Amino acid sequence: MGYKILEHTRSDRRGGGTAIVYHESLDVKKFDAGISARHSYEFSEWLVKSDSYISCIAIIYRPPYSERHPVQFSLFISL
Repeated sequence: MGYKILEHTRSDRRGGGTAIVYHESLDVKKFDAGISARHSYEFSEWLVKSDSYISCIAIIYRPPYSERHPVQFSLFISL
């Protein structure tokens, strides 16, 4: 197959989190992750290196509005 997965799971409850799937020829390291100050989204930031380039990838997950996550979409957009 040749692919790997790294994840950043939620620490405060089940489910959710972010992950990155990448080819094994790349060197991938997580350098930051967490939840936004107003809890409107989760994020993880990854440093991806190959022989010829270095790139930073940010993954953002905004949980849908629910009773457990009563944060309006407008708050997410305003950040």
